[in-house]
Amino acid sequence: MAVPVKALTSLGNIKIPTVSENPWVDLGVKAGIVIGTAYGGFVLLREAGIIADKRGEKANKKAEQSDIKKLESEGIKPSYKESFYHQKADAAYNAMMHSAIADNKGLVVEIAKLMKNDLDVIKWSQAYGFRQRYIFIKDGPPTDLMTSISDELSGHTKKRNAINADWTVKGITFRV
Repeated sequence: MAVPVKALTSLGNIKIPTVSENPWVDLGVKAGIVIGTAYGGFVLLREAGIIADKRGEKANKKAEQSDIKKLESEGIKPSYKESFYHQKADAAYNAMMHSAIADNKGLVVEIAKLMKNDLDVIKWSQAYGFRQRYIFIKDGPPTDLMTSISDELSGHTKKRNAINADWTVKGITFRV
């Protein structure tokens, strides 16, 4: 079935000049324009944080698993059950998510102080994963636990220092 040449020279109300007398060449050019535009739009949406880029999440998960195996091989054990880390990840997220309405930064500090070793921090971070933050609308791309805490406490040096000092005393190498 032949495609009429007239149908290939317009997209809706937009007239596209023909490149060749062969309708298949024109179709290829038009398809290239559509695919290029779609790809450009996808890249822009990903950069704006509207579409999540999962590459960072995958690399982070691999690094966490590697760190967990290393710490466990050194004889370090988690201080709590797995459900504890998930509960505290949810509590920290909810505290940070509602910080535009109420000041819950103290809760984040208290949760951080419950961690007793590097393995606890990694397990807490792993339970948190990557979560989307909102300030009435999406606030950038989804972030991991340490980035979220760092952003949340960016103007609160005393609270950041309280976490870091507590972790230093306990021998925890992570910092917020």
